[in-house]
Amino acid sequence: MTLYTFLMASAAMLPLSHPADMFSLAVSDFSMAGGILLLGLVCTLLPFLLYTRGLSRMDSGKASVLAFAEPLTATLLGVVAFGEVPDGFGWLGVILLFGALVLLQMPQKQRKAGKIPNIL
Repeated sequence: MTLYTFLMASAAMLPLSHPADMFSLAVSDFSMAGGILLLGLVCTLLPFLLYTRGLSRMDSGKASVLAFAEPLTATLLGVVAFGEVPDGFGWLGVILLFGALVLLQMPQKQRKAGKIPNIL
């Protein structure tokens, strides 16, 4: 599955990446070729393989809930690590995503009864 995913993604990106220019750049500068290779392996292939491995070991319901946490984590990491400040809609999105995660973690009986936990 991983092989086909990367093949299709590569085929889709090929027209946009100027392959002749990239090849000549990689051939002319060996450190550039190493950087391209590391970028492909460490920043793309390795996380995808770890993500796929993690999904194979957990329930599909929990995996879908964790998928909601990814943009929330990325936003908060951007604030903490890079000093980015979201606008009002960005913060509203953070609050809504966090609320959705809390609601999704509640047992279904509590959600139907309208019992929302006190998280503060």
